[in-house]
Amino acid sequence: MYGKCGSADDAAAIFSTLPRPNLFSWTILLTAFARNGHVLQAREVFDAMPRRDIVAWNALLAASSSTDRLEQAEKVHSKMPHWNASSWNALVAANAEAGHLSQAAKLLHAMPQPNTISWTVMMGAYARAGITDLSVAIFDECIPSGRDVVAWNALVMAYAAAGQDGHAARTFGCMPWHDQVACNVMLHAHCAAGRMGDAARFFHTAMLTHDTVSWNVLLHGYVRLGQLEDAQRVFDATPRKDAASWTAMLTAYGSAGRLQQAMEMFESTPQKNQLSWNAVVAANAQAGHLNKAEQFLALAPAPTTNTWNGLIAGYARHSHTTTAFHRFRDMLLCGIPPDNITFVCLLVACSHVGLTAAACRLFRSMQTDWQITPTPDHHSCIVDSIARSGQLVLAQELVESLPQYRPSVVSLVSATAMHCDDKVLQGVLSRSAFSPISYYSTYMSV
Repeated sequence: MYGKCGSADDAAAIFSTLPRPNLFSWTILLTAFARNGHVLQAREVFDAMPRRDIVAWNALLAASSSTDRLEQAEKVHSKMPHWNASSWNALVAANAEAGHLSQAAKLLHAMPQPNTISWTVMMGAYARAGITDLSVAIFDECIPSGRDVVAWNALVMAYAAAGQDGHAARTFGCMPWHDQVACNVMLHAHCAAGRMGDAARFFHTAMLTHDTVSWNVLLHGYVRLGQLEDAQRVFDATPRKDAASWTAMLTAYGSAGRLQQAMEMFESTPQKNQLSWNAVVAANAQAGHLNKAEQFLALAPAPTTNTWNGLIAGYARHSHTTTAFHRFRDMLLCGIPPDNITFVCLLVACSHVGLTAAACRLFRSMQTDWQITPTPDHHSCIVDSIARSGQLVLAQELVESLPQYRPSVVSLVSATAMHCDDKVLQGVLSRSAFSPISYYSTYMSV
């Protein structure tokens, strides 16, 4: 019971009172640690189990997948005595989360019998990569019948990730029924589109019940837009805060440059998990306290790709490009693979100091060496780097060849404003969704 409600400490306390815990009790404890991001404790419980079934193996596999360490998940998968659909789905999800979309797709097609969950995992992966068309195609062609609420939720999420909140709302309206997850997904769609007024109205009037996830989605929406007072108000009103709630406010204070309050939030977090450590590293790095960020990374129980990303992003933000690449090397030496965010940070670092050739090499390496599919953010960074070097015609040609046009146009408009090449600028604006007002606001930001 305690394991399912997410209280790892309560689960451990109850477990310690059992004179002869059975396999079910061991698995509940393992799952409680795994779901709360306590991967080391989950591994210790797994190693201590007198015997293990497929449920225990899948719990460990899911925990390993959530640590941003894909090789750990693959090792667990290779050691399993046999696999079921949940085992395959966990490995597909691990590859998808790491940005290895081609490998995730290969695993999906290698599955003996992919189920709805298998396809919805890929729908979500394509949505996060900005490939909405493939998400919709899976929904229409691979799940033509027997669509459950999970598949519908994945489609709403795909539209939300693409910023198509109108499509998300219409899909939500077409759903045969709405569960709590569906409402949370639609709330996320409003938040992802930056429509916090609509999000607040949906939260207070359309949602009959609110769980911790609901409160956290609304909280993260305000945090993402930098609306600190509204975020604090939602945080204070949240009846049952979890680690994600505390981490969101830590991130909010860090993003606002209020490092002292961020540190107070970190110290006050009752159950620190990996997300907490990731956020405190990022907050210090963003504030320019890079030595302190290094210290927190060293103290983190199990640094992951996201932990290192926060540090590398800090060095990139403050134009310490050489150190950013040194930390990237250190990360690889520690056996931690990069993900799509790592390469965004490094591409930004190159762009800031005009290392266009290095940026192009990184862009190729990301795809050939790490099998990471480029996202609109990567395209935007590479366009930005080329345009800032003065190669505006080449940047324009690259923009026009991209399936995801909008983010890259922002980069080109910014760089064009710097170089005052009105001819290229007007060519971009004439084929984009931006107005001259957008140009002038972009120009002012430069």
